[in-house]
Amino acid sequence: MQTRSSNSPPILQAGLGDNVTKAHWSVEEEAFFLERLLEAKAVAPQGFKEPVFRAAADALNKRALENNSRQGAEKSHTSCKTKWTNVCIPSIHVLTVS
Repeated sequence: MQTRSSNSPPILQAGLGDNVTKAHWSVEEEAFFLERLLEAKAVAPQGFKEPVFRAAADALNKRALENNSRQGAEKSHTSCKTKWTNVCIPSIHVLTVS
C-alpha cells in the first residue's frame, strides 16, 4: 500500500477476485483530503466517523472528475479512512519526537 504519493503505477489488490485497481493519491489529493478533514474537525471535534470519510471521498471524486485527473480507482470512504490512518499515525510519531 502506498502511504505517500509517488510516481509508481497503481497497485492491484490481491485476493479480490478480478484485478481491482487501488486508489492512487497525488500530493494535491492528500492535501485536499486533509483540508476536508480539518473543516470537519472544526464542526465536529469529537473525531471522524464514516460520514466524514464518505463526504471527503465524494469531494475528491468530484474534484478528480472536474479536473479529469483521476488515477486508479475512485476514492471510497474505506480508502479515505485508510489514508487517514496511514498519514495520521506517522505524523503523531514525528510530532512527539520533535
